Amino acid sequence: MPRSPFEPAFLACFLALSCAGQLDDPDRFAELEEAGGQPAAGQAGAGGGGGSSGQAGSAGAAGSQEEPPLDLTKADLARGKIQADLCTSCHGADLSGSSIGVWAPNLTPDEATGLGSWTPEQIRAALRQGVRPDGSSLCSSMPRFGVEKTPSSALLDLIAYLRALPPTASPPQGQECP
Repeated sequence: MPRSPFEPAFLACFLALSCAGQLDDPDRFAELEEAGGQPAAGQAGAGGGGGSSGQAGSAGAAGSQEEPPLDLTKADLARGKIQADLCTSCHGADLSGSSIGVWAPNLTPDEATGLGSWTPEQIRAALRQGVRPDGSSLCSSMPRFGVEKTPSSALLDLIAYLRALPPTASPPQGQECP
């Protein structure tokens, strides 16, 4: 019986390969499947998809397919928490931001200092293409989670979890990434 793609060991391996840009290669993805889990059918590794959502700053790559609309009511918050736990090394234990040489921003739904004013589609565009709602780029050290590397359902779970966190006011404390 295949293991869940949301087991911590699988996610850690998946994130490491994703950040290294090695899941673009179908052979590397097959190795990951054999080593630790089975992705949702027809999602990760299926190619295509840059995720144009029609929001400012979320234009998809040439030849990309539309991603399904984000319905946060269908998300699994437990899986979202597992994924968000991987973000804590940069964004802090409570995801309200942390200084790691540069300021890693607040991911809580605080309106003034976090993601509270961002739509779920804008958060998806930031994760997929590295673009803020105003069209500016995120820090280059922030990983991009393209469709070929991260299933849409995984992003849905993560975004829903981030939206469910308690808002925490946490203005930048240190240099922001240029």
